Amino acid sequence: MILAAGLSPAWQHVVLLDELRIGEVNRASGAQWCASGKVLNVAVALHFLHARSASLTLVGGPTGEAIRQDMATLGTPAAVFQYAWEITGHAMRSAGYRDRREWREMLGGTEKGTGHLYISG
Repeated sequence: MILAAGLSPAWQHVVLLDELRIGEVNRASGAQWCASGKVLNVAVALHFLHARSASLTLVGGPTGEAIRQDMATLGTPAAVFQYAWEITGHAMRSAGYRDRREWREMLGGTEKGTGHLYISG
């Protein structure tokens, strides 16, 4: 059993080019969004290699929902657990925010919320 765990899943924008011309304007022929980041890439690769494996990461919000849907489309089995979070004064100051008002503005008016623990395999 292989367990891949990571804290940096990504929702990546990939631009498709017919040809890359260095130093010139390049026009995209298409674009797509997809789940990415080391832990999700490992989950997909191990799934398609039919390896006995599991992957663990944290996802949340609209991006987390998009990641879960994309991984489901690829057929990567998953269990998703919701968790609650609350911003503490220490975390806020560590992130460089002076007070709760500034932090709430950045978070869209909240200090508490929920996220999801994503486990594939």
